[in-house]
Parts: sequence; C-alpha cells; structure tokens
Amino acid sequence: MQYPHIGLALKRGNMPRQLSLTLSLLLLGATSASRAQEVRASISGIVTDPSGAAVSGARINVTSSSNNSTVSARTNESGSYLTPFLAPGTYVLSVEQPGFKKLVRENIVLESLDKARIDVQLQLGAIADAVTVTAAVSTLQTETASRGQTLSNELIHNVPTQGRNPFQIAWAAPGVIKTGAWRYLRSFDIGGTSGMSINGGRNQENEVLLDGISNVLSSRQVSEVPNPESVQEFKVLTNTYDAQYGRTGGGIITIVTKAGGNQLHGSAFEYFQNDKLNANQSELNAAGTPKSPNHINSFGFQASGPVFIPKVFNGRNKLFWLLSWEGMRQRSSDPGVITLPLAEWRTGDFRSLLNAQGSPVLVYDPLTTQSNGSRQPFAGNVIPPIASARSRRKC
Repeated sequence: MQYPHIGLALKRGNMPRQLSLTLSLLLLGATSASRAQEVRASISGIVTDPSGAAVSGARINVTSSSNNSTVSARTNESGSYLTPFLAPGTYVLSVEQPGFKKLVRENIVLESLDKARIDVQLQLGAIADAVTVTAAVSTLQTETASRGQTLSNELIHNVPTQGRNPFQIAWAAPGVIKTGAWRYLRSFDIGGTSGMSINGGRNQENEVLLDGISNVLSSRQVSEVPNPESVQEFKVLTNTYDAQYGRTGGGIITIVTKAGGNQLHGSAFEYFQNDKLNANQSELNAAGTPKSPNHINSFGFQASGPVFIPKVFNGRNKLFWLLSWEGMRQRSSDPGVITLPLAEWRTGDFRSLLNAQGSPVLVYDPLTTQSNGSRQPFAGNVIPPIASARSRRKC
C-alpha cells in the first residue's frame, strides 16, 4: 500500500502562498494568507535620538539572512515602527536617518508568532558611518499575553518519532497530555495524532493551524499530518489571550512550513521498519503467537530554490519555491485479540463461564424481576430453550 503526499509552496519575500497539487502536478487552487490567522513574527519598537526625543521618518529595514528579502517601514511622529509578516528565521535590522549614524542590529532570531520589541537610540553623525550591535535580542515577549513553547526544526528532525509523525514532539511540551492511542501514528494517520489535551482542555478540543490555515476537521480531528522534512517549527500555545484565536476549548498548535531560498537545495530520505529488527508485540506474546511480518518503508525528497526563468524572470531575493514529497509502503498484518462465545454458550449453557477469580458468572432470568429490582438466576446457570425463546418473543 502506498500513500503519496505532495505539496508546493511559493513565497514572495515574506508573504506565503500555498498551492495544492495532484500527483500529475496540475494546479488545483491557491489559498490566500489573508483568510488565515497570522502565524508569522513581527518586530516593533521606538527610535530616539541621544536626548531621548522621538525620531520620526527614520527608515527601518529588516532583512532575512537566508534569502535577503527585506521588509521596510518608517517611524511615525512618535518614533514608533512595526515590521510585520516575518517568517521564522534570522534577521538583520538597520535604521537610517539623515544626521545620524546608521545603526545595524544583527543576529535577530525570530520564531513563529514572536512579537519582538527592539528600541533604538541613534547617535549623531554621518549616515555613512555605522554602529553595529551583535548582542542577542531579549526573548521576553512583552508585546503579547499568549504563552507557549516553540519546537524548532532541529528538534523535529533529530528526535526519533514513531511513523515520522512530528506531532509527537508537541506532546512533550508542558501542559500537553496525550489522551489518544499511541498505535496509529504513521505520517498519514489522524486518529492517534488528534488525541491530546492542552492546558486542562477536553480531548480533541484544540485548534491546529498549518501556515495560519485551520487544520482541523468538523469532527475535531487533525486533517493533515505534514512531512517532517517540510516543517520549519511547531509552536504549542497553552494560554491564548490574543483576539485572533478561536475555535478551541484547549490550546493551539501552529505549524510553519519551510520556505525556499536563493540557493538550490535538495535532499532525499528512506526510513524503514522490519520485523527482523523489532521485538514481538505484547498481545502476540501473551497469546504465544510468533512475530508477524512487518515491512514499512517511508521515502521521499525535498527541493527548494529561487524562481528563475532564463531571460524572463529572476526571483532571487523576491520569489522562492519549495517542493516536499513523501510516500509510504506498508506490508504487515494488524493483529488483535477478540473474545468469541463458546459453542455451549450459544445454546444457553453458561456453566463454563467464569470470572478472573474462577467463580461462576451467574445469568439471571429477566422474567423473574421483582419490584425491588432483584432477579433469580437460571438453575445450574443454564437457560432452558423454552425460556430463551420466550425471552426473544418478549424482546
């Protein structure tokens, strides 16, 4: 059995657009991020001069270190600025204003939903001169009341998971309790993936956002389990006070997929499970049954880069693409243990029906029900054929 999964993401600067494709790569449709809840980061702050007075009209540039795309803004009359729609990654902030030295702030690491605050004090001098600050930006989120934990791309890739299911990493976050089955956790299973309680909420009463788009069915189950190779980061919000969030009786999981860059990148993978490498299942051991065949192969590839059409369009620093594909083949049995009635039980003879302590499990005659609710057991724990037929007619 093979379950294909394919996706394509086109990103212009920091404004993502997602496209859904069939296996023949025919375009089916596009979903605009304007209909989704925002999962990208932002930087805000106030620009002042050496005396502490606000500097209005200063030019703010925030440049991605991975693809050189830039988001620009200017300070208002109170010196405040805001640069929204920043995909997770590392950035460089620069501030320019005539009569002041240019200020450059490097190594600004942003995660999904971050609202970083960076206040800047400019120094008098020529704009050709530059002051570079390399100190790390404070991780204290003073611009939002929501609280949660971010699970990075490195953690998702380096921690082993059953069935290559990235949701298992989210279950390790504080405030998250796994309530569903652990068995069905392949990358295409949604039953085992959906069972979780966040911050005391009810099972499956959580919202899951995939690049800002709701990833939950009407049954409150997760709709899509993304390929771990395509995931940039997870964020588990246990306390959600921002007005943009809804549709949840517990917490919110936001998933941000990767974006392409200026350089061509590609990778291929193959993960496999084999019964020769695994121990026998507990239910088979209990029944004395030998290990059953089990062969699972997960394979795929990922490629990304800038959109480039020779002599027509050069998308470096502007438009990028990323393609991630994963397939799975499974050849294995699905053992289980069930209880079936013995031949004598089918004829009404329950003398061999015993509980765990070896005592008879009595079968009561429903036609002997008294006003106090008590009933008489069948003699010898055997239902007479006539009584059995009379009971069926009564029902």
